[in-house]
Amino acid sequence: MIRPTRTWVRLARHTRGRCDLGHIAGAILAMALLLSAAAVLAQENDKPIIGQASVIDAGEMDVDGRRLRLYAIQAPGIRQRCRAGSMPWFCGANSAKALRELIGERNVRCEVRERDAKKQILAVCFVGNIEINRELVRLGMAQIDRRLPDYGLEENEARASRRGIWQGVLMPEG
Repeated sequence: MIRPTRTWVRLARHTRGRCDLGHIAGAILAMALLLSAAAVLAQENDKPIIGQASVIDAGEMDVDGRRLRLYAIQAPGIRQRCRAGSMPWFCGANSAKALRELIGERNVRCEVRERDAKKQILAVCFVGNIEINRELVRLGMAQIDRRLPDYGLEENEARASRRGIWQGVLMPEG
């Protein structure tokens, strides 16, 4: 037989065997609020971000006032230089230019995949039917994120053709 603890005995005396409907209703209301907040957050992550894009660098842009990074790729920073033979060139600026040219004046549609450790939105973006992330890798203007080899075939093709950053080597920033 289970013996009641002092807390339960005090509670039983306090409520005299009645259910405290106020506490139960409050708990149900709190649970409903938590569930609706979770549903709103899930819908926000599912909703595509659509609008004009402002390119920050080849891997980051503002779309409809929201800053996001392109998912599954690593693009050179705007000041990143590369070396092709003995000639240095600004591959980061060229990659950003390629992204600007790809987008043009058209709206982009970005599908949120996740948030990184810095809470930045990571998204796969499209201009028309062209997947921007994949196209930048195919053009050799970005490399794949090794943890997410989604575009491995495109990177191998760009490397073999020595396109973009694969013409030479990335130089240390600084």
